[in-house]
Amino acid sequence: MTAPTKPVLRFRQITYAQHQGWACVLCGASLWTAEGGVSLGHASIGDGPRAYTIEVYACPRCASATETTTEGS
Repeated sequence: MTAPTKPVLRFRQITYAQHQGWACVLCGASLWTAEGGVSLGHASIGDGPRAYTIEVYACPRCASATETTTEGS
């Protein structure tokens, strides 16, 4: 049995703090002051030959909102 995989998110541009995992990739809140970050999986950054994939994090509030909207899909 395989674990369900998270979809790859796509962003054209994110901040340095979001790239480093210091800020929520959805709302920009600091993950240093929040109750930690929750992995949203991997995100594809950019377009074309310069695109790359990184792991991105969200604050607990955005992560729980994301789970509720994706479960109903």
